[in-house]
Amino acid sequence: MATQTRVVGGELARALKGVVEARKAGIQRAVLAWAYDRPLRYPWRQSGRTPYEVLVGELALRDTAPLVAINLYHSLIRRFLSIQALARAPEDDLAEILSSFCLQQYVRQIKTLAESLLQCGGGNMPRDSQAFVKTIRLEHSSVSIIMCFGYGLPVSVTDHNVSRLLSRLFAGNFPREPEQGLLQALGQALLPDRDYQCYNCGLLDLAELVCRHEEPLCIQCPLKDICDSAVVPVA
Repeated sequence: MATQTRVVGGELARALKGVVEARKAGIQRAVLAWAYDRPLRYPWRQSGRTPYEVLVGELALRDTAPLVAINLYHSLIRRFLSIQALARAPEDDLAEILSSFCLQQYVRQIKTLAESLLQCGGGNMPRDSQAFVKTIRLEHSSVSIIMCFGYGLPVSVTDHNVSRLLSRLFAGNFPREPEQGLLQALGQALLPDRDYQCYNCGLLDLAELVCRHEEPLCIQCPLKDICDSAVVPVA
């Protein structure tokens, strides 16, 4: 993953360096200001959370709606305080929680996931991002969220929503369908040196709630003045 980002990042630097640098500070300010003005949507996406807590939250969000995911997250974290506790828990205990969310079919999968991570991490959560990809086949964006919010690393999060936002934002400089590696490198290039957790939170929410796949709310977007694709009615 890191190697691919470096290679594509070099391509990005050569082709888009001037454009990215010209917009970078404005994008960072706008996204951070937008994030500061809004309540945190997901409790596991804030500083101070453990990698295990972030993992549980992202897994819950992968299979349920946002509000359900938050309730499921709290239920799992209260009952199983660590990855070790989850791995050792009887399946009936896990099924008791999951069944209340109609997710009992995932009991064995979650247990196996926890056991695999402990084995890979030598009894703890692994710190190597590749371990999450190889061991439990998490998506790149989910791994990035764990690295950023769980381990506090300056890693950009480029899920499918953020990829769409970046593609629209730089549409005048991108091919029609830019490769995901290029978008990931762009996301990393735009990441601020400080407050990158808040920035990632803001960008994720902005991409999901405002820069929607259908009928994007351009008029509400803090990036509308520097976006190549914004459609804003003329007053």
